[in-house]
Amino acid sequence: MTTDYFSSPMSRVDIEQKAYAWREALSVPVDRLTPDLLNILEHELPSIFPEFVLCIEGNSADGIEAYTQFDPPSITVRNLVYENAAVHDGRARMTLSHELGHLVLHKSAVPMHRAPVKYAQLQKLPIFASAEWQANTFASAFLMPDWLVKECSSDTEVSSCFKVSLSAARVRRQVLGLTDIRPMNQTVADDLRTLRGSASRF
Repeated sequence: MTTDYFSSPMSRVDIEQKAYAWREALSVPVDRLTPDLLNILEHELPSIFPEFVLCIEGNSADGIEAYTQFDPPSITVRNLVYENAAVHDGRARMTLSHELGHLVLHKSAVPMHRAPVKYAQLQKLPIFASAEWQANTFASAFLMPDWLVKECSSDTEVSSCFKVSLSAARVRRQVLGLTDIRPMNQTVADDLRTLRGSASRF
């Protein structure tokens, strides 16, 4: 989907649980850091959902990297994204996982003008009813399960271990309440020490 669609509201926790259930259904071991997205879409998913088709198209100038359809159920991916996913490119892996999220979550999603009145009148959907936010949340959890991310000590380690972009790793750790602790600049540390010991007034 290139523009946002209304989807039945879902919490982050509910979406994450769906992502974890699909990891299991698609035979991803619980301790696997880098699921093979192409194997999942070309073999594992069709084995439990034979109607599904993965389509590869030539690259396009329209900027659309991939999209999902439901009649028949399919994910169409640009050739460059497919090739990049084959070498574990973080952006490509997130794109494929995002489209998998659309496939399993959004068959009943509708354009903004067909959303329930209380949503259709808004300029922007609240995130919990946004198909794009839901697909991003699904993709993030699918690629970076919380129990594995918590074993990592930095955004960089998550990015490296899970083969995702640094920005995706940072967002995932922030969502889980994990942040990199940066060492304090020595000058600032010295100033704070002085301030704490000072009784002077101006």
